[in-house]
Amino acid sequence: MNDTHVHAHPHAADDPSSGYEPLERAIRELLVEKGVFTAEAIQRRIEAMDSLTPANGSRLVARAWTDPDFKARLMEDAAGLLAEEGYELEHSPTVRVVENTESVHNVVVCTLCSCYPRMVLGLPPAWYKKKAYRSRVVREPRAVLAEFGTELPDDVEVRVHDSTADLRYIVLPRRPEGTEDMDEEALAALVTRDALIGTAPARAPPDRRANFFAAGFRPAQGRSDSPGRCSRCWSRPMGRSGEFRHCPGDIFVLPGALRAYGPLRRSAGSASLW
Repeated sequence: MNDTHVHAHPHAADDPSSGYEPLERAIRELLVEKGVFTAEAIQRRIEAMDSLTPANGSRLVARAWTDPDFKARLMEDAAGLLAEEGYELEHSPTVRVVENTESVHNVVVCTLCSCYPRMVLGLPPAWYKKKAYRSRVVREPRAVLAEFGTELPDDVEVRVHDSTADLRYIVLPRRPEGTEDMDEEALAALVTRDALIGTAPARAPPDRRANFFAAGFRPAQGRSDSPGRCSRCWSRPMGRSGEFRHCPGDIFVLPGALRAYGPLRRSAGSASLW
């Protein structure tokens, strides 16, 4: 078998984890050898981290949408409230929740590395750690948001929040219209990871999507023959490095309607929408 690795595309040199893996492994093995930690304790910690998902943040947002007192506490003292809710905040950083409104849209980044409220939202997405996102969203936030399908009116102020080791941000997205009769569980399903970061709004409720299709619109599937677009999600590459923001599953893009409806997923062999 030939193990020679030859291909045309370059390796990503800006992965913040790639250069630290040997150092992390050496320190971990030394700590285990010295009896500071056990390998089992480290594995349990890894499993606990892997169990955390953005669904935790989605539930917090849904409750804030329906409970004004909870929302007020979340905005005033997020770290204290999260501790009461049972979240163990790593290194006890300050957590701040920033709210999207009709006139202000917030988006979060960590310009130095990948600081992220992991103990609430789990691991950050790969693109959040990439240099293309970390550098560009500060300089040209509207352009980056547009690449995520979020096009904002000119009169909406865009605020970029830089997370650090001592300060983490979570975005409270705007509640979609037509959700007045939805319960917390149904509302939480509308809050995506990207909405909690600020690169996308919360999803529209399912009935609005169905009405969109009933009006005669049809999604355009990503095509590999579309120059400069991802063959999976038809998104544009992020930055000069040509990195695509890949979407999970079969994503169908609604050109010109992303801000209102977002990408729609169709499960294999089914026409049902999530």
